[in-house]
Amino acid sequence: MKDEDKTKDQLLAELAVLRQQVAFLEASQTQDKQAEVALQESEERFRLLVEDVRDYAIFMIDTSGRIVTWNAGAERFLGYQEAEIIGQSSSCIFTPEDLTNGENKKELQTATTEGRAEDERWHVRKDGTRFWASGIVTALWDETGTLKGFSKVMRDMTERKQAEEERNHLLAREQEARHELEVHAAQLGGLTSASLAINSVLSLDERLQIITEQAREIIGTHQAITSLSIDEKWTQTINAVSFSDKYAAKQQYKETLDISGIYALVCPMQQPIRMTQADLEAHPVWREFNKEASSYAPMRGWLVAPLTGRNGKNIGLIQLSDKYEGEFTASDEAIILQLAQMASVAIENSQLYHAAESAQEQLEDCQVLSVLQQAKTIRNELDVFTCKDGLVFPVSYTASPIVVDDLITGAVIVFQDITQRKQAEEEREQLLLREQAARAEAQEANRVKDEFLSTVSHELRTPLNAMLGWVQMLRSGKLNEATMPRALEIIERNARSQNQLIEDLLDISRIISGKLRLQIRPVELTSVINAAIDSVGLAAEAKAIQLNCELDPTTGLVVGDSERLQQVVWNLMSNAIKFTPKGGHVTVQLERIDSYAEITVSDTGQGISPEFLPYIFERFRQADSATTRSHGGLGLGLAIVRHLVELHGGTIHADSLGEGQGATFKVKLPLTALRQQTSSRTKISPTDEPGVPLNGSPQLNGLQVLVVDDEVDARELLTTLLEQRGAFVTAAASVEEALKLIEQSTPDVLVSDIGMPGEDGYALIRQVRARESQTGGRIPAAALTAYARSEDRRQALLAGFQTHLPKPVEPAELIAVVANLSGRTG
Repeated sequence: MKDEDKTKDQLLAELAVLRQQVAFLEASQTQDKQAEVALQESEERFRLLVEDVRDYAIFMIDTSGRIVTWNAGAERFLGYQEAEIIGQSSSCIFTPEDLTNGENKKELQTATTEGRAEDERWHVRKDGTRFWASGIVTALWDETGTLKGFSKVMRDMTERKQAEEERNHLLAREQEARHELEVHAAQLGGLTSASLAINSVLSLDERLQIITEQAREIIGTHQAITSLSIDEKWTQTINAVSFSDKYAAKQQYKETLDISGIYALVCPMQQPIRMTQADLEAHPVWREFNKEASSYAPMRGWLVAPLTGRNGKNIGLIQLSDKYEGEFTASDEAIILQLAQMASVAIENSQLYHAAESAQEQLEDCQVLSVLQQAKTIRNELDVFTCKDGLVFPVSYTASPIVVDDLITGAVIVFQDITQRKQAEEEREQLLLREQAARAEAQEANRVKDEFLSTVSHELRTPLNAMLGWVQMLRSGKLNEATMPRALEIIERNARSQNQLIEDLLDISRIISGKLRLQIRPVELTSVINAAIDSVGLAAEAKAIQLNCELDPTTGLVVGDSERLQQVVWNLMSNAIKFTPKGGHVTVQLERIDSYAEITVSDTGQGISPEFLPYIFERFRQADSATTRSHGGLGLGLAIVRHLVELHGGTIHADSLGEGQGATFKVKLPLTALRQQTSSRTKISPTDEPGVPLNGSPQLNGLQVLVVDDEVDARELLTTLLEQRGAFVTAAASVEEALKLIEQSTPDVLVSDIGMPGEDGYALIRQVRARESQTGGRIPAAALTAYARSEDRRQALLAGFQTHLPKPVEPAELIAVVANLSGRTG
């Protein structure tokens, strides 16, 4: 019994302990649930807080770099809505430059290894604009140490960045201005010293050398040259040079210095010229000079000031090159111009001094002595006659002996001022020189014009010859069925070739008259270039030429006329293919250079000679204009290309190492910040591109069409084309005949030529529009004409036509226009 009581007490004790444990567990679970609820509430409060923050962009990224959360601040900063950005790669907010350098990946790698990554950089909004932001990326780990993702907090610091840049810019500008002021003050002091040094001697050679040395020291350059012209054509010069130790070995080239060519170009302008090293390298003439002038000191930037005489004419120049520090500045230009003015006076004073001495010696030693000895009158002229007050002018003089009692006691000398006569003679000589130059220019222009007209005649007759020959063979009926498609293909290709020549001539006419117009809109250059490549593909394939294409899709947009820009690329690529032999390579590249898009077209073809390179973009110029030339064309394409590029605010540059070394053309166009809303891809038809097939053209069954054209062949062609699509066609050869036909039966559509004898198409449409609607006054009408200018189209529409079609017209286009005018679009 005692054992049973003991067991019962033991069980009760154990049960009490168990109850305590259960109570503890229940309390613990309650605390866990409360903690979990508190955590959830805390997380919810944090989430709401983050979502409502608008001054910071806060978002989370998973381990693959994709965005998983996005707050209101991120929407405000970056422009993306939460629904569209979730799941996207965070790389979309980085600039193309940072993506190229892999900065987006480096940021996450740093956060992974170091726990966080901080930076300040440019970011890109949805609309393409940029802003400067500071950012902190923090790696997120779970309790097991597994990386779950990243959080990124960004703040827009653009205003601070701009303020810092503005402050730095102002500080730099202040330092620069202070330095410029110090330099300018030193240069002005140098001018004073130079004046004293120059006027301390009378010898012309000594003065020239002092002027040259002073110019080099004042501006601070390694090279200085002063040159005086002995004659107006610069065939003879007096030169002085001053070089630093850098070019000591070049001092002897003073004796061989020839500035009759490139340097003399400065003198007629009578203006200082300042060129940077980049300017010199970009200029083909200077580049060629540097290449050839191996015995001269090389050009390293250039500053030149003309020396001007009292009569306003040029007497020489001072030129400087290779500045100690940086490029030549406007301040340098102003100082060297003052020195040149001072030097000009000193040089002329030296010349006048020596000339007066020489004239006096000549008069004393020769003329007067001769009068006294020979007792005869002498008449002569002096170019330099100096008065007491220092005034110098040319004179004619007569020296006559004074005879008293058969003895010569002296001489009478009578001087006459011949300044006006000398000026008139000089003006006459200048007029003669200008007339000779104008005549030579006119003769050259006539030669180029005659050569161009000869080329036009040849280029127009060549496809015409092929077309007429094949047409005659087709008419003879002797061609078999296998040859006929080939004949038609040749006829069509040559017709298109002739049409392209005419289009080039019209473009040149528009350029000369200033009537070339652009249809401006945002343009994506990749689509323009791809369309041009498609156009030249067959031509390249025919010559087994490999086309290489390297286009950067992130280049950006330009504002321009997509069709004209495609014409630029197509022309450059067509030329490259034309002048590249079989098996060669043609490469087209597109990349962004600062704020410009640069298109490069290069080839491995025959290249361009250095002599022709400066004229490559001139109208009517061809490197090979002989009758034996191996390539066709009018020499207009590159002139048109240059004008189109310049109309777009761009530049074009040609380069070649020489004949047989290929050629490279670079087009630079300014980029725009606009975003293109719709992408359209236009296409220019090259000369060998087949026409639009008629199979897809709408049917014209039962449509009454009146065709008016004074040319029989044109009427027959239009009639046949329209009848093949089911139209009933009535043809008229004149306005009078057309009006009679309209009286008899009102057609559904009127297609009329413009240029006709007697009354033209404008007269026809005006008379038609004057009629009542029930008698044909509202007939839909199309003008089909060879007058293809924009003003011709405007005149046709104003006269009463609904549309204007330039000849030659594509058959499918004509049928589509007629169908559209009649309301049949299917």
